[in-house]
Amino acid sequence: MLGNLDWGPVFGGYLAALLMAAAYVAIGLFISSRTNNQIVALIVTVLLCGIFYAVGSRGVTDFVGGAAADILRAIGIGSRFESIERGIIDLRDLVYLPR
Repeated sequence: MLGNLDWGPVFGGYLAALLMAAAYVAIGLFISSRTNNQIVALIVTVLLCGIFYAVGSRGVTDFVGGAAADILRAIGIGSRFESIERGIIDLRDLVYLPR
């Protein structure tokens, strides 16, 4: 209705959301298997997933800068999500996220 839609970022956004959700579920299942308390598992999972997302986000990597920014970008989920969301489906991002 408003114009032609660029399907690359749309498909990439859905794929990135699906892969990031799978990674977060895997982290949650691992933390849940390590503790008997469900509330502790929830809190630790949310904190760990938030840290993994924040480490790779542009705000943190721009703040750090240099070689440390490259390392944080490689570790974090946020940078992987952003690159797939733009419509650039890279094999490195596809291998990293579902782990």
